[in-house]
Amino acid sequence: PLQPPNVAAHIGNTLKWIPWIWLIVTIPLMGFQAAFHNAIEKVNPVTEEVKGVWNVFIKTAPLCTTILLVTIAVIRQWFEGWGLWLFGVATLIILTMFITPNGREMIGDSWQTMQGNSLFGFQYKLLTNYFILYEWQYFLSSWLLGISLGWLWAKRVIPLFKMW
Repeated sequence: PLQPPNVAAHIGNTLKWIPWIWLIVTIPLMGFQAAFHNAIEKVNPVTEEVKGVWNVFIKTAPLCTTILLVTIAVIRQWFEGWGLWLFGVATLIILTMFITPNGREMIGDSWQTMQGNSLFGFQYKLLTNYFILYEWQYFLSSWLLGISLGWLWAKRVIPLFKMW
């Protein structure tokens, strides 16, 4: 007979990987943003196009990075069961809080105004808030860029280092 999945074991396996994934991906990403920002400020003259690209990058970084990490996790099969969903939600919450301007308020608003099941209602409301914040063009570009970069990292970059 079929046995129900051991959810506690899946969650435990997920939680032990999250800190390492965060260290490996977010710290260099944050350093890149700071270095890029300093380089942009020192370029003379800074064109409006460069400022526009920088503003788009900062604006869409939380959602794009979350999608990138989830794509890597799917392709590399890091999680089973609910682990992937937990990883994606945790990543989006943390990046929203630390990178998005007024991200903490956005998290609070999403929690207070969600409807239905709190597991999925919160995530749906947070993504809806990103859709409103970004408008459809930047929202769609975050998904496309995140999936593309995630595929590139999972299929081409990570295998070079034989890390996982």
